[in-house]
Amino acid sequence: ASFMALLRERRMAVSFEMVTGCHGHHGQLPAAEYLVATAAHEHDESGGRPRFLAWAEFLSFCREQSLPVNDTWLFAGGQWASAARTLLDD
Repeated sequence: ASFMALLRERRMAVSFEMVTGCHGHHGQLPAAEYLVATAAHEHDESGGRPRFLAWAEFLSFCREQSLPVNDTWLFAGGQWASAARTLLDD
């Protein structure tokens, strides 16, 4: 199935950041423009509100779908950093 069909089936939306050559990415100037996935949410049938994916769930979804994500992450403590390392190294 296509990515758009998957989003419709799961009632999801994905947000992206557009990195441009004129604005750069955290102080860098990339050679070309590209997108980076920043968040995703599903429509919560029970409350009618969006349910944002937790960071680990979001990262797993992005990896499953080969979506580009940031290459640098900041974590508040070793436990979160260890969990991220496990997810990213799989």
